Amino acid sequence: MTDVLESEGDVDIRGYCDPRFALVLDRFKDNFGQRNELGSTVCVFCDNELVVDLWGGFTTEERTVPWSEDTLVHVYSATKGALAFLAHRLVSQGKLDLDAPVGDYWPEFACNGKESARVSMALDHSVGVPVLRTKHGDALGVDWERAAAAVAQEEAFWKPGTRHGYHGVTIAWTVGEILQRASGKSFADLYDEELREPLDLDFWIGMPDSEFHRAAISYLPEPDDTHHDHPFYRGAAESGSIQNRFFALDELFPEFNTPECYRSVVPSVSGMSNAKGLAKLYQPLANGGSLNGREYVDEKTLGRMGRVSMSSYEDATFLTPFRWALGFMKSVDNRNLVRGPVTASVIMGDAAFGHAGGGGQLGFADPEAKLSFGFTTNKGSAGTCIDERAQCLVDAAYSALGYSSNESGVWAK
Repeated sequence: MTDVLESEGDVDIRGYCDPRFALVLDRFKDNFGQRNELGSTVCVFCDNELVVDLWGGFTTEERTVPWSEDTLVHVYSATKGALAFLAHRLVSQGKLDLDAPVGDYWPEFACNGKESARVSMALDHSVGVPVLRTKHGDALGVDWERAAAAVAQEEAFWKPGTRHGYHGVTIAWTVGEILQRASGKSFADLYDEELREPLDLDFWIGMPDSEFHRAAISYLPEPDDTHHDHPFYRGAAESGSIQNRFFALDELFPEFNTPECYRSVVPSVSGMSNAKGLAKLYQPLANGGSLNGREYVDEKTLGRMGRVSMSSYEDATFLTPFRWALGFMKSVDNRNLVRGPVTASVIMGDAAFGHAGGGGQLGFADPEAKLSFGFTTNKGSAGTCIDERAQCLVDAAYSALGYSSNESGVWAK
């Protein structure tokens, strides 16, 4: 058992923290004492060195089972970071062309207003299928062929490439099916062979039954009257709106915290991991695209991964300003635009790219700082990005590296 580094009430914080990053340990402890954290992990690699690997709290609200080093939890949309990385890996291998029409790989998709869609548009959330208008039966999302067929036949909500709107669940197939067609392999096999196994990731998209015993219970809040100031939640009350259909997860996906969910291969939302799994995923991307002598993406591909591809004052799904790279979130600063308890920001370095997940999960790479970061929690918060628990840890990591301010909306020296 790893030695206890700190204690906060009935919570023991274990792991490792380089003295240079002591502020991260302090803020992690504060999350339990001041921010009502239940169970969580944070991990940071800097210049290919593990500098922070902390865990603490409990795996259920009953607070009877302590969080351990190998506890796993739903990372929700942070799963999309693996999906996007895999796409760019195929690009680097010459198997996928981001500028090609989607129809070149997936002819069935090129219909109903989507004929002009390009592969890059599937990645930057501008391809025009953020949700499905109609019901297709319970748990459609765990039947890959039916789900991909439904997405392919959906009429575009806008001309592809003309605006962006978060494809919260459907990106699993708008991108995932393209990857299957380009590689000739199932998504599960492709992910395992190209990323999970060579990077030795404790990050599962389709978790085997043998790992179920390590899963913490994930708790997501239900939106209530306190969220009325956020346009995303106001839109959800309008029948037939993108936001309303976005929340119809029960039609697409089985209940979370179930064996059916753990086993499902839905690379937009079904990932199971911890902070170390997320930080290790991004480690090669923080260090030139290679790790331990193996190249995962070439320099040209890595440069394109971190550039803003779509940005506007109103994402068609979130209904707030947002910035998208090709499959990744960029730093988003809505601190002065959104009221109430809802979070809609994630502040990273200008070169950084990654993805947040439901309830406050986060993983990202910053090639300029040579930093990869992961945070997971089982006590969710409402919002479209991360809350103070993750942000204070990100802030502490950048501060340890000599970054002085995030007032501009990105961390800068």
